[in-house]
Amino acid sequence: MSSIYDLSLISYLFHLTMCDSLVKYYTSMVRQKPKSQLAISWCLENGYEKHAEKYAHPKIYAAIIQERKKKKERKKEKKKEEKKEEKKEEKKQKSKVKEIKKAMKSLNVNG
Repeated sequence: MSSIYDLSLISYLFHLTMCDSLVKYYTSMVRQKPKSQLAISWCLENGYEKHAEKYAHPKIYAAIIQERKKKKERKKEKKKEEKKEEKKEEKKQKSKVKEIKKAMKSLNVNG
C-alpha cells in the first residue's frame, strides 16, 4: 500500500520529467531552427532568455521581444482603464448615496 507521500513524490518526479522533456525539446529546436517563433517564445516565457538570445535569429528575436513589450504595455493600459472605470463607478455610487440621504432628510426621515 502506498502512502500519500509516495504518490506526491511520483507526481513531482513525473512533473520534473515532463518539464525536462519540454526544455530539451524547445531549446534544441531553437538551436536547430533559429527562426522558430514558437521555440523562441517558449524559451522567453519559461526563463531561457539567454539561450533564446544566443541561438535565435537576431531579427526574429528582436521582433518577438518588441511584441512582448507592446503586449505588456497594452496590458498596463487596460489595467489603468479598468481602475478609472472602477473609480467612476465608485463616484456614481457615492453620489447616489448622497442623493438618497438628501431625499431622506427632506422627508424628515432619520438614517
